[in-house]
Parts: sequence; C-alpha cells; structure tokens
Amino acid sequence: MVYEPIEAKAALISDPMFPGNAVIDILRETGIGIEFITDAEDIFFKLKQGNIGLILIDIVTINPFILDLIERLQSYVQEMPVIVMSAESTYRQLKPVLRFKDFYYLNKPYQNDEFLILVKRLLSAWAVKSTSARIQERFQARETELEIYAQCGRILAGELPIHEKLVSMFKKLWKIVPSECWNVAFVEPITNELIFKIVAGKVHDDPAPRFDPAQGVIGWVAMHKTPMVVENVRKNKRYDPAIEAIIEVNPRSMLCAPLVSAGRLVGVVQLINRSADTNYSDADLEAISPFVDWAALAVANAQLESQNKSLAIKDPLTGLYNTNHLDVIMDSEIERSSRYGTPVTFVMIDIDNYYGLCEQVGHDVGTRLVQDVARLLRGSIRSVDILARYTADRFGALLPNLSAKEGAAMADRLREEIEKHTFKCAGDLGKKITASMGVASYPQDAGSKNELMALTHKALQVAKRKGKNRVVTTEVVLGKAKLKARTLKTKE
Repeated sequence: MVYEPIEAKAALISDPMFPGNAVIDILRETGIGIEFITDAEDIFFKLKQGNIGLILIDIVTINPFILDLIERLQSYVQEMPVIVMSAESTYRQLKPVLRFKDFYYLNKPYQNDEFLILVKRLLSAWAVKSTSARIQERFQARETELEIYAQCGRILAGELPIHEKLVSMFKKLWKIVPSECWNVAFVEPITNELIFKIVAGKVHDDPAPRFDPAQGVIGWVAMHKTPMVVENVRKNKRYDPAIEAIIEVNPRSMLCAPLVSAGRLVGVVQLINRSADTNYSDADLEAISPFVDWAALAVANAQLESQNKSLAIKDPLTGLYNTNHLDVIMDSEIERSSRYGTPVTFVMIDIDNYYGLCEQVGHDVGTRLVQDVARLLRGSIRSVDILARYTADRFGALLPNLSAKEGAAMADRLREEIEKHTFKCAGDLGKKITASMGVASYPQDAGSKNELMALTHKALQVAKRKGKNRVVTTEVVLGKAKLKARTLKTKE
C-alpha cells in the first residue's frame, strides 16, 4: 500500500485589529496552504480536521484575546510547531507565558526569505512526522487484524457447529469493522430464497426468516455475487425496507458481501450501521474479505458434510430413507413397541407392472415415475411415519402406533391415491398406474422384526397373485384361525 504525504497547511492567528495580510500574501505567492483564523474557536475546529501542520501567531499588541488564545492552545497543542512573530519589546513581555513544546520566534521586521525557509522546513517536517505516525498506526492495526485472522482460522478448524463458528468468527470481525449488527443469510438450494440463520449476531430458531433473492441490496448482491457498500440506504435505489422486519434495526448504512465457494453462492453476509455514525468504505470491504472467504468455505464444507450424512441414510433418487436406515429405525420402533405395548405396522408398496412399463415408455420415464410416486406417498403419510425406498419399484412405510387394521386402512387410502392420480411422466399410461401392498403388524402378527418383514413380503406376493392393485393383510396370508392363535401366543 502506498501512503501519500500529508499536504499540511499553516494556520495564521493575528490580532483582529491588525490582520496579517502581509503574511497571507507571502505564503499564497509561494503556494503554501494557509488558513486565516478570525475566531478563537475556529482554530480548534481546524486542528481537529487534521491538515494543520504549523501555527503562526502574528502579534502586534498584547491583549486579552491573544493571551487567552495562547493559553488555550498551549493546553491543546502538543507536538505541532508554533512560530511567534512580534516586535522584540512585545516578545519580551510575552515570553514568560509561552510554554509551547516546539516554538520559534521571528523578530519583526523579518526577511521574507528567512520566514519562508522556516515555514517550509517546519511544514515539511510535520508532514513527514504525520505520515510516519499514520503508517505506524496502520501497521499496528494490521498486526491486530493478522492476530484476529489467526484466531478465526483456529475457530474454523475447530469442532463447533457451523452457526456457532460464524457467530464466534464475526465477533472477532467487530473489532476490525465495528457495526451495530450483522446477519448471515444462507441460500436455500431449491427455491434460492435467502434464509436468515443468523440475525443480529445470534442464531435464529426455525422457522428462520426468508427473503426474496430478487429484492433489495442483499438480493442484488446474491444475484450478481458482487459485494456492495451502501453509505446511505435511503438514497440507494436498490434498498428494500422489507428487510427491516428481519434485521430488527433501522439501517443507515450497509455493507453486503456474497459467500461464494467454488463459484457457487452459499449465502450473504450483511453488516448494518458502522459504529460512531461513520459510513462503510472500500477499506472496510477489504478488511472483511478474509472473513467472507472463510465463512463461505465453512458454510460450503458444512453443507457437504450434511449431504454426505444424508447420502448415508437417504436414497439419492427419491430423497427417501434407504433400506439400511429403515432397518435401523425398525429395530428402534420395535423396541419402543415392546417397552410401551404400542403397535407398529409395516406396509410394503410395489408399483404394479413396473418393468413392463419401463419396456414400453423407457427407463428414464420409469425413473421419473418412481420419483413421482415417492413424492405422492410422502405427502400422504403422517409426519411420524417412516417412508423408505426398498428396491427399484418398491417402498416400505413404517407406521408407529397403528394396529394392523388401522395400518391396512391407511394402506388402502394410499393405494386409492395412486390409482386416482395421473402421472404425467408416463403419458397415456399415467392414468393406469396402480400399486399392490402387503401389511403386517408387530406384535399382533409377528413376534420379531424378521418375522414382520417376512409376513409383509408374503402379503405383498398374495396381493400380486390376486390381481394387483389391492391391499393384503397377514390375516389373509395366515387365515383367521392361525392369526388368532399367534395373537394369543404373543400375549402370553
């Protein structure tokens, strides 16, 4: 980074009755910046602006105005050089009260060249000193940033859940870019909506607020994958006040940055209202860039880990549970059933004539049909029920707390919904899709998981032999007498 030298000016203070016009003319002819102070408070305002590097005090007579101003300046000015210009007799009266740390005296009348050489030397020295101090201050700030970056690296490498990582990390960011609040919105993969998982630095409980990705500054940032600094939100044409219902603050300024990993948008970070009523700048955007990159990587890794876990228990084609996970859940449900004396029913669902259909319309259509049937079943069962893809054309539904009779009734309702549904993916054949189902219950029909599975398979086979598009229970497979005897034995 290149640091430009400070263009320091001189501030001229003189008796209001005898303005220092000659001094002003001399300095302006040589291109030296000059601020003429006409009011006592004006000098302190100019000093706060930071571009005054030399104070010139042109004294004609000693009066209360000059004495009071000198006294106040001596308490305010520390390292800045001061040139006092007066007649020798005036200086002798004034000298006992002068306590400036770095001051010079010019006896009137003085040579213009002598005056200019001193002014230029002092202004040049002040500019060098100020630039050096600014560079040192920036280096110290950079050291702080590097330490914070290192702390964030340790946070991201830790074992915390993704939301806790982001909260911890952005607490560190506040030390670099202090803000009233900050938010993180994740991108929902299917709808592309922005879901605010972290609001005002706190993890938001479900359901998390959602925001249209086509709206507002944050939507524009998400759509274009480009950061934006907004100094005044009210003057920005892209600002949408609807965001205020989510962020719960009255925004003045805003800094938004996209979280992009491997070219894919995973979220948006939003900083609101820089502290001390200052506006965000490009320097702030540069400062948060490492945080944004790390946050994007952390979110992407968390999503990948979640996907990997999901793949271990989910069928990739339908999103339903796979047979391995169904087996695990069935063990758990049977154990719970035994402990509390509640029933659990298993239904095996088979798409009729599936392979013949694939030969007629193609395997791609068959694949879409499986997906559509899975979607229909998932929307028709209870939230507590477990639905899994069992084989290519077969599904398993585990129904807790339903008896064999109740489970059979639900299975028949599912069968009717499939029969009535028009599956557009299968064309003209879409109106003729049906399913056969086998039903068995624990502990009424079966005494173990393996027996429950075997009886359900037998019931399904009977449904197929009897003409398909029907529900068959264990009572049909075993007969009423055998089923009654089995039930009595189970109760004993």
